[in-house]
Amino acid sequence: MRIERIDDLGILIGTVRRSGLPEVLDSHYPQHHNWEGPSLGKIVCGWLGYLLSEADHRLSHMEDWASERLGTLRLLLDAPDLEARHFRDQHLEVILDRFSDRDRWSEMLCCHVGHLLEVYPLDNDIIRLDAMITQSYRDIGGLFQIGYSKQHAEGLPQIKEMMALADSFALPLAVEIVSGDRADDQLYLPVVERVRKAVAPSGLLYAGDSKMGSLATRRTLEQQGNGYLCPLGLSQFSEALREEALAAGPARARMEEAWGESGTGAKARRELKACGFAFERTLEGTDGQGRSCQWKEKIFMVCSAAHQQAQARKLEERLARAEEELGRLLEPRKGRRAIRTREELDAAAARVLQRNGAEGLLETDIEEHSEARTDEERQKNPRRREAARTFSLSFRRSQAAIESRSRLDGWQAYATNRLEMTFSEAVSIYRRQYRIEHAFDKLLNRTLHLLPVYLQLEKRICALIRLLMLALQFSAIIEHQVRTALKDHPGISQLKGLYPGHKGRATRKPTASMILSAFRNISVVFNPAMPPNQQIQIHGWKDLHLTLLNLASVDLFYYTLQPATPNLIPER
Repeated sequence: MRIERIDDLGILIGTVRRSGLPEVLDSHYPQHHNWEGPSLGKIVCGWLGYLLSEADHRLSHMEDWASERLGTLRLLLDAPDLEARHFRDQHLEVILDRFSDRDRWSEMLCCHVGHLLEVYPLDNDIIRLDAMITQSYRDIGGLFQIGYSKQHAEGLPQIKEMMALADSFALPLAVEIVSGDRADDQLYLPVVERVRKAVAPSGLLYAGDSKMGSLATRRTLEQQGNGYLCPLGLSQFSEALREEALAAGPARARMEEAWGESGTGAKARRELKACGFAFERTLEGTDGQGRSCQWKEKIFMVCSAAHQQAQARKLEERLARAEEELGRLLEPRKGRRAIRTREELDAAAARVLQRNGAEGLLETDIEEHSEARTDEERQKNPRRREAARTFSLSFRRSQAAIESRSRLDGWQAYATNRLEMTFSEAVSIYRRQYRIEHAFDKLLNRTLHLLPVYLQLEKRICALIRLLMLALQFSAIIEHQVRTALKDHPGISQLKGLYPGHKGRATRKPTASMILSAFRNISVVFNPAMPPNQQIQIHGWKDLHLTLLNLASVDLFYYTLQPATPNLIPER
């Protein structure tokens, strides 16, 4: 008798096989004559199950993991010749080397995404673009270069990945891997080209941050027949243009409003997210071949009350900090040289204002005072100068400058070439840009734990990132499938039993992590001494598991491991 843990492998491998990925991999990566064991597609299918189940991408750990559940993997992957050595790190390195071919991977991914969208169609045409970085403790060289770090860990070499994500259910579609010192604005069009090949050449709406707002990127998307929505930085839409737009815009009471839901359950309420107005303008430019191009663009001037209040609060904090530091400039302190000239005091005050971003907002006055010496002081030191000079520093706020600086607080300019888009739609679409940031967090820290990076060869690191992006696809698919089926199910509106320690707590939107964690502690018992139809038994089974399988559209076979009547032993 042998007992193996199956846990969430059934739902994971069932979802991967339903997508047709193993067959797509086998068609694009033909089996080498020296290859041993099951096909590359089946090995990768088991590898994806390991990555999502264990959240561990170390190659050296997978052989031991496979040996502990070898019988289960043979049945799940339909690979009777599977052995634990087929998951040895040298075997997996060969797969990574084959995945390191960028062009072949792109061809495979286009085919895979096409099959995937046939099974799981998108609900909308919004594609989100953004870049992330992956840092590592290694020598600088190749793709690993020093660049701006969003993790604020300076001095570590990094590589950069630009990802395209389908907004419909946070599905990663393409990734472009470049050196860590590359600027973001150069990476949008290459990843857009990959999405065009995999999803559709035109008719999509690409949403990104201000670095996507370069004129060349917007012009190219317009020429392709695609839409764009992104905020404009000061280099694309200057402060003077913003002030001009606000001066020509309607009064605050007549501006458009965007409302949204805040809170959940009994605490849910509608609240004002932003207000503003829109206007159209005509843009002209030339493409890379010198041909003139002209199109209309819609500008949304958007004011967020919360953002405005946050900026006002930060300005007040900076001013208060600058006033405090200015007030202590002339205080005698141990170990600090006293200020003896007007020039020194003026330079020190300027440094305080610059450090706190208060230049032009605080006006400073310096007064010089002379103190005559007494007769007693002259007798003690007759060579000393007759008068001692001291300084006093006074400062006050320039209300006119503060009001001028605060005039644009809370205001942003969004640009789109979809002239039919409403103000409320633009605000709603851009405010969901956090979804791609959540995908980065899952890839780096929460679900797949890309950091730290253990591999040394750059080509294998790139291949591993591509593989992890595939794993992230199936995590998103499981979450989307269960949520959609739960919303449309006539008899089930909420799920209970997913929160540890709170069995009665219900949810309408379970996360992939919650769904997979619910399958923990399920075991498969292989007992050859039993009759043929009872040699495989499942322990730890609950009604919740069957509900989740039905919602995820995964066949029960992936837990019974046999087409006959299941031998499910419920958990006591």
